Amino acid sequence: MKGRVNELMSHKKILKKEVIDLRQKLDEVGSELSLLKHHSQTSKLEVAQERKRTELLERYVEKMESQVKVQQNMMELMSQSQSVYAGMDNLSQQRDGNNNNSNS
Repeated sequence: MKGRVNELMSHKKILKKEVIDLRQKLDEVGSELSLLKHHSQTSKLEVAQERKRTELLERYVEKMESQVKVQQNMMELMSQSQSVYAGMDNLSQQRDGNNNNSNS
């Protein structure tokens, strides 16, 4: 009987040590899990910020492209109007030249 009690006490000590070790491992794993969750949340926030930044930059680029198109259209109109005025000047010079010739 005494031998059996000693054997049970020995098993109890072993089990108690195993429980302590398992609790320690559980705490370590819990800490590691918390750290990984924190990294995951940080990464998600960074991704969300980068998406917003990308969207903002895309809108900026679209506005710039729109402004460039407007400026190109204005330049074309100015070029066309200058060629029309140049053509009108040539016609008036020709008319003036013909009037001078006929007056002479």
